[in-house]
Amino acid sequence: MQLTNRPIACIILVLLFELGIAGLPHCAAVLEENRTISGRVLGLDGKPVPAEFTMIWSSHETQSLGKADAEGRFQFSAPLSRGNSHGTIIVRAPGHGMEFLWHGNPYRADSMKSQENVVVKLPKERAIRGRVVDSEGKSIRGANVIVRCVMAFDSPTGADRNLLTWAKNDFSNRPTNERYVDFTTWNPDGSQRPYSLRTTTDERGEFRILGLGDEHLVTLHSSGGRSGKSSSSNGKVSIRLH
Repeated sequence: MQLTNRPIACIILVLLFELGIAGLPHCAAVLEENRTISGRVLGLDGKPVPAEFTMIWSSHETQSLGKADAEGRFQFSAPLSRGNSHGTIIVRAPGHGMEFLWHGNPYRADSMKSQENVVVKLPKERAIRGRVVDSEGKSIRGANVIVRCVMAFDSPTGADRNLLTWAKNDFSNRPTNERYVDFTTWNPDGSQRPYSLRTTTDERGEFRILGLGDEHLVTLHSSGGRSGKSSSSNGKVSIRLH
């Protein structure tokens, strides 16, 4: 019985095509893997919330993902990565604190699933109120107050516990947390990009920022403004919360 060599020839041809040798064109197919997320958004009272979804990539680019319907139901798809960047999905609605989800982070296994169904529970909104003063205690009006980072915890006591540990470690890095979003963004020329959470102090140096929730830890940054009759507050300033 004579054995045919056709299967072997086919295998060799396939290998040559993949390797791009022997004058054959090299063909490489790159598939962009998407992640589909669906579910519902609920408030602290269990009622549906038509929240908005925004992706903030670690490269500081933003991408709108749409909005939940009147029943709080949503579904959207997004690439698992953008270049070498992973993402954080921000879930926000007026009158509620924000929540956020990891996306495409190789260190967070759940964020790498191609499909996921989740229930997002927005925390109770907790406004941040405070006053910006200079080194002499004088109010600074017109100062920019910016939220740099928001950290969330799954445990009701997580914020207090991790804040104390952070203080004992001389305030190095950021407190340990379950989830966080970093709003620190700068243009290549050194100018600031628009921030999602920012405000300006009034004549008494006071400010209020909405959209944050119970059990969130927040880092703030202040710059600019005027103290008393001086033209600007270029020296050391303090943010006092109340």
